[in-house]
Amino acid sequence: MKDLSLYKKYLKVNTLEELIKEFQGTLLESNMTFSYFCDWEKIKKNVAKYTYEINILNYLVGATDVCAKLKEILKKNPETLKVLPLIIAVRDLDISVIRDPEQPFETLTKYSFDKKVLNDTNIKEIISFCEESGIIALFSELKI
Repeated sequence: MKDLSLYKKYLKVNTLEELIKEFQGTLLESNMTFSYFCDWEKIKKNVAKYTYEINILNYLVGATDVCAKLKEILKKNPETLKVLPLIIAVRDLDISVIRDPEQPFETLTKYSFDKKVLNDTNIKEIISFCEESGIIALFSELKI
């Protein structure tokens, strides 16, 4: 930045250091307003899309064997699968998880929540994900 004449004229700075200091003085500590945290209208709209599936999953709240009940739900209502990532605030339907950070390539496990038809192996994998991610505990401990 060789030519500071514009900045000298309008900002009354004489050196690059003064220009940087002036610029830094205009920066805000944050750009967040309260609407940054939650867009409640968007949340309501997205929840409304899954009301049926969410109500089916309510069957799990307080169940004595949440894993068995979840297996039953997934067999009868595979459309509930796509709601499970939303419970842990994940929008992606394909999730990759490293089981052991010391061996990331060897322990990378991929889960798909976009299946239309589920077999016993898929259901077992999904239930494992729900156990490891805390979804099962959330339902069984009545925290949802």
